[in-house]
Amino acid sequence: MLRSARHPMQSDQSGFTIIELLVAVMIIGVLAAIAIPAFLGQREKAEDAGAKTAVRQAASAAKSYYADKETYAGMDVAALREIEPSLSQAPGTTLAVSGTGEDAYVLDVTSESSNHFTWSEADDVATRTCTAGGNGGCPSDLSW
Repeated sequence: MLRSARHPMQSDQSGFTIIELLVAVMIIGVLAAIAIPAFLGQREKAEDAGAKTAVRQAASAAKSYYADKETYAGMDVAALREIEPSLSQAPGTTLAVSGTGEDAYVLDVTSESSNHFTWSEADDVATRTCTAGGNGGCPSDLSW
């Protein structure tokens, strides 16, 4: 009894003050504000990498089409998918074929992040371009 009268302020309870909790929440908020945009940028790059892979596969299928027919005329998405079935399984990408002729074609793949990746070939010279320079997987010079 005498002991409790001498030390009335001592307690076995301990914890964090409201200021310490607020500082911890603020630190977590700042870290999240930095990490979330960086994560979203990496996600867009990954989606664009999938689109680049799809357009490369389509270009390979176009070469196979040319080897069989000796022309690119008449080549369409269905013909490329028949040659390369994995083009039907590319999630979130759309493939378009245009400009087909005797020795030229244009392939365009749109990624989930809405960037366009184009592979055009004429007279055995390939050109690779994209539409959103400096955004996602498209370099600022618009050539990948």
